[in-house]
Amino acid sequence: MKKGFWILTFLFTVFFSTHCYGISSDRPYDDLHKSHWAYEYIETLRKENITDGWISSSNTRIYFYPDNPINRGEYTLMMVKTLGLQPDPAPSQPFIDVTPKLKFYNRIDALPWLSTARQAGLIHGDRLGRFFPEDPIRRFKLVRPDLNQ
Repeated sequence: MKKGFWILTFLFTVFFSTHCYGISSDRPYDDLHKSHWAYEYIETLRKENITDGWISSSNTRIYFYPDNPINRGEYTLMMVKTLGLQPDPAPSQPFIDVTPKLKFYNRIDALPWLSTARQAGLIHGDRLGRFFPEDPIRRFKLVRPDLNQ
């Protein structure tokens, strides 16, 4: 399918919703019901491996939390995946507030993905070198997440 379609679907879903979290799965999310207004959009993104889900501590359930806000790091991860970029295999620390311990979706290392996004010019930090990956993303920053804080 056309990349533009996926980008528009991604932006529409994120703009109007949601929190997309970190375990890719071939099965639907346990907390996303067909009656949810964004169900089709979220499922499309899940099937394309752009969104992920939280895995339960028992490893038996996958959650999406469709009504939670998305943060800057998660948005960046989805943006990088949408563009078909790969995580940096030897990442440098792109921002002073992104440490090797930072995880997306309780399991995905943030550093390689944020390093890729910064190298591609998709994101920039503030003048002190911070990105604030765990802060909620504001809707006006969805189109240009590189705006300074």
